[in-house]
Amino acid sequence: MKKIIVGLIILLFLCITCGAYTYKTKKVTEVQLNEEIVLEKNERIKLKDQEVYLCIKKFINSTPPEGATAIWSGLAVIYEVEIDRKKYKTNDVGILEEYESIPYIVDILDSDYKTFAKVKFIENK
Repeated sequence: MKKIIVGLIILLFLCITCGAYTYKTKKVTEVQLNEEIVLEKNERIKLKDQEVYLCIKKFINSTPPEGATAIWSGLAVIYEVEIDRKKYKTNDVGILEEYESIPYIVDILDSDYKTFAKVKFIENK
């Protein structure tokens, strides 16, 4: 009986934890084109009156040691853009795939590459 109660408590804890995580990742804020917004990991925004979404997936902050020669800065915001249910992802250095073929892109205005990115949707010209 004691094992069943402990098992039920653990199950309840897992359900609450998963529910809280799902709620955080499902939250969507609507923004206007060219509107600046600060996002954290797993936060999503939606372009108002469009089926265009942005979700920050992770931050990369692996700058090379001083004096080392590097091929890139080691800093990136990894995100995913969804347009009319088609997903476009950034590669491991933060460059959006299929950049030329999509109508809206993301401008990364600022980031600490650990906890936040200040972004805005812009038209791809």
